[in-house]
Amino acid sequence: MMNTIHTSDLLIEIGCEELPAKSLYAMEQAFGTAVSQALQTLGISFATLQAFSTPRRLALCFKAILTQQASTTQSKQGPTKALALDAQGQWTPAALGFAASCGIEAKDLLFEATDKGERLTHTQTVAGKSLNALLPPLLTKVLMDLPVGKRMRLAQVGASFSRPIQWIVLLLDDQPIQTDIFGIRSDRFSRGHRFHHPEPLAIPNVDAYASTLKQTKVMVSFTERLDFIQKALQRLAAEQKASAVIPEALLNEVTGLVEWPSVLLGSFKKDFLAIPQEVLTSSMNTHQKCFALMDMQQ
Repeated sequence: MMNTIHTSDLLIEIGCEELPAKSLYAMEQAFGTAVSQALQTLGISFATLQAFSTPRRLALCFKAILTQQASTTQSKQGPTKALALDAQGQWTPAALGFAASCGIEAKDLLFEATDKGERLTHTQTVAGKSLNALLPPLLTKVLMDLPVGKRMRLAQVGASFSRPIQWIVLLLDDQPIQTDIFGIRSDRFSRGHRFHHPEPLAIPNVDAYASTLKQTKVMVSFTERLDFIQKALQRLAAEQKASAVIPEALLNEVTGLVEWPSVLLGSFKKDFLAIPQEVLTSSMNTHQKCFALMDMQQ
């Protein structure tokens, strides 16, 4: 009888103290690659993967993921017939030892013809592990091995990660997977914006992840935040009849600094604008994480 294939949607969210902004997107991509490769190595396939990241979280959403490894058939060969039976046709210690190693009784031993003669052979079906059982050790290893610039030692569990982990969400469709990873008990409870919604937030199901957090002023998609900031800068610059200077590295860093972006217009006293524009823009970009607007009429 063939095994029935069951699939579900899976949400993984690792909630942390503020992660390094400059490397946030790289961490998001590395986390997604590492988890997906580890799952596939274990025989757990999925349809699609979407990765998310904010300063306080790394998250993955797997669609149509297998919830169980496939069963496997394992065959083990023992001693030959000449070694398995004595002169009286009774099982020898070698045969009894083989039965014990297979977890069966001597009466269930069977011979099978091979190219080297008849041998004791035992074939059994090994049930695959559930996704729930596979995730804790998988995530522990991935987080321990994730390439980060500087690691912080989590002394209470003898592990290390980029920043202290504060919460973990594991959700299969609408059901939480409750387990311990790095001493943190996983559940369905995430966190909203640190100031606008600091209390725990229940994620009802995988599909509602992004929309639920958006209600608490958290835009979980890195690329969505980046696109929002870029377009808002260009729109504001056009209103000022100016041109926005948007270095790619600064745009990525600012995107990694905020969970709910907004763009504001500021100004300096003209006395401060007498120095070369390269010095001004460099100082704004490096020290204040601000974008410069250049007057198009000059």
